Amino acid sequence: MTVTAQQDEGQIGGAAFAFVQRLAGELSSGKLELPSSPEIVMRVRDALRDPNVTAARLARVVGSEPALAARIMHLAASFAMNPEGRKVADLRHAITMMGFNNLRSAAMAFAIAQLRDAARLKHVRERLTEVWMQSLMVASVCQATARRHASLNADEAMLAGLMHGVGKLYILGRADTCPELFDDAASLGQVLRDWHASIGKAILEAWGFPEAVAEAVGQQDDIERAVFGHVDLTDVLIVSVIMASYAGYPADLEFNLHGVRSLSRLGLDGPTCAAVLKDAESEVQSLRIALGA
Repeated sequence: MTVTAQQDEGQIGGAAFAFVQRLAGELSSGKLELPSSPEIVMRVRDALRDPNVTAARLARVVGSEPALAARIMHLAASFAMNPEGRKVADLRHAITMMGFNNLRSAAMAFAIAQLRDAARLKHVRERLTEVWMQSLMVASVCQATARRHASLNADEAMLAGLMHGVGKLYILGRADTCPELFDDAASLGQVLRDWHASIGKAILEAWGFPEAVAEAVGQQDDIERAVFGHVDLTDVLIVSVIMASYAGYPADLEFNLHGVRSLSRLGLDGPTCAAVLKDAESEVQSLRIALGA
Protein backbone atom coordinates (compact mmCIF):
# COMPACT_ATOMS: atom_id res chain seq x y z
CA MET A 1 0.00 0.00 0.00
CA THR A 2 1.40 3.41 -0.95
CA VAL A 3 0.01 5.55 1.90
CA THR A 4 0.40 4.65 5.55
CA ALA A 5 -1.57 5.88 8.53
CA GLN A 6 1.57 7.58 9.86
CA GLN A 7 1.96 9.55 6.63
CA ASP A 8 -1.62 10.77 6.85
CA GLU A 9 -1.24 12.29 10.33
CA GLY A 10 -1.04 16.06 10.17
CA GLN A 11 -2.59 16.09 6.69
CA ILE A 12 -6.08 15.24 7.88
CA GLY A 13 -7.94 15.93 11.13
CA GLY A 14 -7.61 13.87 14.29
CA ALA A 15 -10.94 12.09 13.82
CA ALA A 16 -10.05 11.26 10.23
CA PHE A 17 -6.63 9.99 11.28
CA ALA A 18 -8.22 7.72 13.87
CA PHE A 19 -10.54 6.42 11.15
CA VAL A 20 -7.56 5.75 8.88
CA GLN A 21 -5.82 3.87 11.68
CA ARG A 22 -8.86 1.63 12.00
CA LEU A 23 -8.84 1.09 8.25
CA ALA A 24 -5.17 0.09 8.43
CA GLY A 25 -5.95 -2.46 11.12
CA GLU A 26 -8.88 -3.89 9.18
CA LEU A 27 -6.79 -4.06 6.02
CA SER A 28 -4.01 -5.90 7.84
CA SER A 29 -6.48 -8.42 9.24
CA GLY A 30 -7.36 -9.63 5.75
CA LYS A 31 -10.99 -10.09 6.82
CA LEU A 32 -12.67 -7.11 5.24
CA GLU A 33 -16.38 -7.42 4.50
CA LEU A 34 -18.89 -4.90 3.22
CA PRO A 35 -20.79 -3.47 6.19
CA SER A 36 -24.35 -4.76 6.62
CA SER A 37 -23.81 -7.75 4.33
CA PRO A 38 -26.87 -10.03 4.60
CA GLU A 39 -26.36 -13.53 5.99
CA ILE A 40 -27.29 -15.10 2.64
CA VAL A 41 -24.45 -13.21 0.93
CA MET A 42 -21.96 -14.54 3.45
CA ARG A 43 -23.31 -18.06 2.96
CA VAL A 44 -22.83 -17.77 -0.80
CA ARG A 45 -19.30 -16.48 -0.29
CA ASP A 46 -18.47 -19.34 2.09
CA ALA A 47 -19.89 -21.93 -0.32
CA LEU A 48 -17.82 -20.50 -3.16
CA ARG A 49 -14.67 -20.95 -1.09
CA ASP A 50 -15.07 -24.72 -1.46
CA PRO A 51 -13.06 -25.72 -4.58
CA ASN A 52 -15.37 -28.73 -5.03
CA VAL A 53 -18.66 -26.86 -4.73
CA THR A 54 -21.26 -27.72 -7.35
CA ALA A 55 -23.88 -25.63 -9.08
CA ALA A 56 -26.53 -27.80 -7.43
CA ARG A 57 -25.25 -26.97 -3.95
CA LEU A 58 -25.00 -23.29 -4.77
CA ALA A 59 -28.54 -23.36 -6.08
CA ARG A 60 -29.72 -24.73 -2.74
CA VAL A 61 -27.88 -21.95 -0.89
CA VAL A 62 -29.09 -19.16 -3.19
CA GLY A 63 -32.60 -20.61 -3.30
CA SER A 64 -33.01 -20.06 0.43
CA GLU A 65 -33.29 -16.30 -0.24
CA PRO A 66 -36.04 -15.65 -2.83
CA ALA A 67 -34.92 -12.09 -3.57
CA LEU A 68 -31.38 -13.16 -4.42
CA ALA A 69 -32.60 -16.21 -6.35
CA ALA A 70 -34.87 -14.00 -8.46
CA ARG A 71 -31.99 -11.64 -9.17
CA ILE A 72 -29.75 -14.54 -10.26
CA MET A 73 -32.43 -15.86 -12.61
CA HIS A 74 -32.97 -12.40 -14.05
CA LEU A 75 -29.25 -11.80 -14.47
CA ALA A 76 -28.66 -15.15 -16.19
CA ALA A 77 -31.43 -14.37 -18.68
CA SER A 78 -30.30 -10.78 -19.31
CA PHE A 79 -28.63 -9.59 -22.47
CA ALA A 80 -25.54 -8.66 -20.45
CA MET A 81 -24.95 -12.31 -19.48
CA ASN A 82 -26.92 -14.14 -22.15
CA PRO A 83 -26.79 -12.24 -25.47
CA GLU A 84 -27.84 -15.36 -27.36
CA GLY A 85 -31.13 -15.45 -25.45
CA ARG A 86 -30.79 -19.06 -24.29
CA LYS A 87 -33.61 -20.34 -22.11
CA VAL A 88 -32.83 -20.46 -18.37
CA ALA A 89 -34.50 -23.59 -17.04
CA ASP A 90 -33.92 -23.26 -13.30
CA LEU A 91 -31.61 -21.79 -10.68
CA ARG A 92 -28.95 -24.49 -11.04
CA HIS A 93 -28.92 -23.93 -14.79
CA ALA A 94 -28.71 -20.18 -14.28
CA ILE A 95 -25.65 -20.55 -12.04
CA THR A 96 -23.99 -22.94 -14.51
CA MET A 97 -24.59 -20.50 -17.38
CA MET A 98 -23.29 -17.49 -15.44
CA GLY A 99 -20.27 -19.15 -13.90
CA PHE A 100 -19.11 -18.83 -10.33
CA ASN A 101 -17.32 -15.51 -10.80
CA ASN A 102 -20.50 -13.85 -12.06
CA LEU A 103 -22.35 -15.41 -9.12
CA ARG A 104 -19.82 -13.73 -6.82
CA SER A 105 -20.46 -10.40 -8.48
CA ALA A 106 -24.25 -10.88 -8.27
CA ALA A 107 -24.02 -11.69 -4.56
CA MET A 108 -21.79 -8.65 -4.03
CA ALA A 109 -24.26 -6.48 -5.95
CA PHE A 110 -27.04 -7.79 -3.68
CA ALA A 111 -24.96 -6.83 -0.63
CA ILE A 112 -24.33 -3.38 -2.09
CA ALA A 113 -28.06 -2.89 -2.63
CA GLN A 114 -28.67 -3.70 1.04
CA LEU A 115 -25.89 -1.30 2.03
CA ARG A 116 -27.45 1.52 0.02
CA ASP A 117 -30.82 0.90 1.70
CA ALA A 118 -29.45 0.79 5.27
CA ALA A 119 -31.26 3.36 7.43
CA ARG A 120 -28.10 4.22 9.35
CA LEU A 121 -26.43 5.32 6.09
CA LYS A 122 -29.22 7.48 4.71
CA HIS A 123 -26.98 10.57 4.93
CA VAL A 124 -24.51 9.02 2.43
CA ARG A 125 -27.04 7.09 0.34
CA GLU A 126 -26.74 9.49 -2.58
CA ARG A 127 -22.97 9.06 -2.62
CA LEU A 128 -23.21 5.27 -2.32
CA THR A 129 -25.58 5.24 -5.29
CA GLU A 130 -23.28 7.51 -7.27
CA VAL A 131 -20.31 5.16 -6.74
CA TRP A 132 -22.38 2.12 -7.73
CA MET A 133 -23.79 3.78 -10.88
CA GLN A 134 -20.27 4.76 -11.88
CA SER A 135 -19.16 1.17 -11.31
CA LEU A 136 -21.80 -0.04 -13.75
CA MET A 137 -20.54 2.41 -16.37
CA VAL A 138 -16.91 1.40 -15.83
CA ALA A 139 -17.95 -2.26 -16.13
CA SER A 140 -19.55 -1.58 -19.51
CA VAL A 141 -16.51 0.37 -20.73
CA CYS A 142 -14.18 -2.41 -19.56
CA GLN A 143 -16.19 -5.00 -21.43
CA ALA A 144 -16.32 -2.90 -24.62
CA THR A 145 -12.57 -2.25 -24.41
CA ALA A 146 -11.62 -5.88 -23.79
CA ARG A 147 -13.73 -7.07 -26.73
CA ARG A 148 -11.27 -5.30 -29.01
CA HIS A 149 -8.45 -7.61 -27.92
CA ALA A 150 -8.58 -11.33 -28.58
CA SER A 151 -6.16 -11.97 -25.71
CA LEU A 152 -8.49 -10.43 -23.11
CA ASN A 153 -11.55 -11.92 -21.41
CA ALA A 154 -14.41 -9.45 -21.80
CA ASP A 155 -16.48 -11.01 -19.00
CA GLU A 156 -13.56 -10.82 -16.58
CA ALA A 157 -12.99 -7.19 -17.62
CA MET A 158 -16.64 -6.40 -16.88
CA LEU A 159 -16.22 -8.03 -13.47
CA ALA A 160 -13.18 -5.85 -12.68
CA GLY A 161 -15.07 -2.73 -13.68
CA LEU A 162 -18.11 -3.69 -11.65
CA MET A 163 -16.00 -4.24 -8.54
CA HIS A 164 -13.50 -1.40 -8.98
CA GLY A 165 -15.37 0.92 -6.58
CA VAL A 166 -15.97 -1.60 -3.80
CA GLY A 167 -13.27 0.00 -1.63
CA LYS A 168 -15.10 3.34 -1.78
CA LEU A 169 -18.35 1.60 -0.89
CA TYR A 170 -16.62 0.00 2.10
CA ILE A 171 -15.34 3.37 3.36
CA LEU A 172 -18.70 5.07 2.84
CA GLY A 173 -20.39 2.15 4.58
CA ARG A 174 -18.44 3.02 7.71
CA ALA A 175 -19.85 6.57 7.74
CA ASP A 176 -21.68 6.14 11.03
CA THR A 177 -18.46 5.22 12.86
CA CYS A 178 -16.82 8.60 12.22
CA PRO A 179 -19.36 11.37 11.53
CA GLU A 180 -16.67 14.05 11.87
CA LEU A 181 -14.84 12.68 8.83
CA PHE A 182 -18.00 12.61 6.75
CA ASP A 183 -18.67 16.24 7.59
CA ASP A 184 -15.24 17.17 6.20
CA ALA A 185 -15.41 16.83 2.41
CA ALA A 186 -11.68 17.42 1.87
CA SER A 187 -10.55 14.79 4.38
CA LEU A 188 -13.13 12.28 3.15
CA GLY A 189 -11.97 12.82 -0.42
CA GLN A 190 -8.37 12.17 0.60
CA VAL A 191 -9.25 8.99 2.47
CA LEU A 192 -11.25 7.72 -0.49
CA ARG A 193 -8.43 8.49 -2.94
CA ASP A 194 -5.64 7.05 -0.82
CA TRP A 195 -7.31 3.92 0.51
CA HIS A 196 -10.05 2.68 -1.80
CA ALA A 197 -7.86 0.65 -4.19
CA SER A 198 -6.04 -1.28 -1.43
CA ILE A 199 -9.28 -1.96 0.42
CA GLY A 200 -11.03 -3.04 -2.76
CA LYS A 201 -8.25 -5.48 -3.56
CA ALA A 202 -8.37 -6.94 -0.04
CA ILE A 203 -12.15 -7.44 -0.20
CA LEU A 204 -11.96 -9.19 -3.56
CA GLU A 205 -9.14 -11.43 -2.33
CA ALA A 206 -11.23 -12.36 0.72
CA TRP A 207 -14.12 -13.23 -1.58
CA GLY A 208 -12.01 -15.41 -3.86
CA PHE A 209 -12.32 -13.27 -6.99
CA PRO A 210 -9.77 -14.09 -9.73
CA GLU A 211 -6.27 -12.84 -8.90
CA ALA A 212 -6.15 -10.74 -12.08
CA VAL A 213 -9.35 -8.93 -11.07
CA ALA A 214 -8.08 -8.19 -7.54
CA GLU A 215 -4.72 -7.00 -8.91
CA ALA A 216 -6.41 -4.71 -11.44
CA VAL A 217 -8.59 -3.14 -8.75
CA GLY A 218 -5.52 -2.63 -6.55
CA GLN A 219 -3.58 -0.89 -9.35
CA GLN A 220 -6.42 1.02 -11.02
CA ASP A 221 -4.98 4.46 -10.17
CA ASP A 222 -1.44 3.75 -11.40
CA ILE A 223 -1.56 5.71 -14.65
CA GLU A 224 2.25 5.57 -14.94
CA ARG A 225 2.31 1.78 -14.63
CA ALA A 226 5.01 0.40 -16.90
CA VAL A 227 4.97 -3.29 -17.77
CA PHE A 228 6.21 -5.38 -20.65
CA GLY A 229 4.48 -8.03 -22.70
CA HIS A 230 0.84 -8.36 -23.66
CA VAL A 231 -1.90 -5.99 -22.55
CA ASP A 232 -3.70 -7.14 -19.42
CA LEU A 233 -6.77 -6.55 -17.31
CA THR A 234 -5.11 -3.77 -15.31
CA ASP A 235 -4.49 -1.79 -18.51
CA VAL A 236 -8.18 -2.12 -19.35
CA LEU A 237 -9.36 -0.96 -15.93
CA ILE A 238 -6.97 2.00 -15.71
CA VAL A 239 -8.14 3.39 -19.04
CA SER A 240 -11.81 2.50 -18.53
CA VAL A 241 -12.03 4.35 -15.20
CA ILE A 242 -10.79 7.51 -16.92
CA MET A 243 -13.01 7.05 -19.97
CA ALA A 244 -16.12 6.51 -17.84
CA SER A 245 -15.33 9.57 -15.70
CA TYR A 246 -15.18 11.87 -18.73
CA ALA A 247 -17.85 10.31 -20.94
CA GLY A 248 -19.57 13.12 -22.79
CA TYR A 249 -16.60 15.48 -22.36
CA PRO A 250 -14.23 14.61 -25.23
CA ALA A 251 -11.79 17.47 -24.65
CA ASP A 252 -11.43 16.62 -20.95
CA LEU A 253 -11.13 12.93 -21.78
CA GLU A 254 -8.31 13.51 -24.24
CA PHE A 255 -6.48 15.73 -21.73
CA ASN A 256 -6.78 13.21 -18.88
CA LEU A 257 -5.69 10.29 -21.06
CA HIS A 258 -2.54 12.10 -22.14
CA GLY A 259 0.51 10.24 -20.85
CA VAL A 260 -1.47 7.21 -19.62
CA ARG A 261 0.76 4.32 -20.65
CA SER A 262 -2.03 1.77 -20.67
CA LEU A 263 -3.75 3.73 -23.45
CA SER A 264 -0.91 3.15 -25.90
CA ARG A 265 -0.54 -0.46 -24.77
CA LEU A 266 -4.18 -1.02 -25.68
CA GLY A 267 -3.69 0.73 -29.02
CA LEU A 268 -6.42 3.28 -28.31
CA ASP A 269 -6.70 6.83 -29.61
CA GLY A 270 -9.35 9.54 -29.45
CA PRO A 271 -11.72 8.17 -32.12
CA THR A 272 -11.37 4.62 -30.80
CA CYS A 273 -12.17 5.76 -27.26
CA ALA A 274 -15.27 7.52 -28.57
CA ALA A 275 -16.37 4.28 -30.26
CA VAL A 276 -15.75 2.29 -27.07
CA LEU A 277 -17.85 4.74 -25.05
CA LYS A 278 -20.65 4.55 -27.59
CA ASP A 279 -20.66 0.74 -27.31
CA ALA A 280 -20.61 0.95 -23.51
CA GLU A 281 -23.43 3.46 -23.24
CA SER A 282 -25.68 1.21 -25.32
CA GLU A 283 -25.13 -1.68 -22.89
CA VAL A 284 -24.95 -0.06 -19.45
CA GLN A 285 -28.74 0.15 -19.11
CA SER A 286 -29.13 -3.58 -19.67
CA LEU A 287 -26.49 -4.19 -16.97
CA ARG A 288 -28.35 -1.91 -14.55
CA ILE A 289 -31.59 -3.75 -15.15
CA ALA A 290 -29.90 -7.16 -14.86
CA LEU A 291 -28.36 -6.28 -11.48
CA GLY A 292 -31.46 -4.56 -10.17
CA ALA A 293 -29.55 -1.29 -9.85
